[in-house]
Amino acid sequence: MKLELQDGNYLSAKTIKVGEYIVFTSMGSVAEKAYKGEKSRNKFEILVTLDGKEKTWSMSKTGMKSVIDLLGDETDKWVGKAVVLGLADVTAFGETYKTIIATAEHKGAKVIKSVQF
Repeated sequence: MKLELQDGNYLSAKTIKVGEYIVFTSMGSVAEKAYKGEKSRNKFEILVTLDGKEKTWSMSKTGMKSVIDLLGDETDKWVGKAVVLGLADVTAFGETYKTIIATAEHKGAKVIKSVQF
């Protein structure tokens, strides 16, 4: 049997292309998550579409700040808006890694579907 790798349902710094855009399709929610054996903490997640596929963006603080700087801090007003993606270096848990950020608002994008999250 031949196996094919799947993209998964989450946006990932390893799989996005700098300069492509996403459309927000929900206002997001806060979920409790644990990372690398650390104590659980609240994490903001929001549904987006990328190339017509629905994905979840589990935002870092840096990613959140980048979107807030562009679209404001009321996530219900993000629904239907699009942003161009980029990457930034961040340090967390003693390691430096790439995180997804929004670099500009993308005008003219079309909403495929909008849902409550």
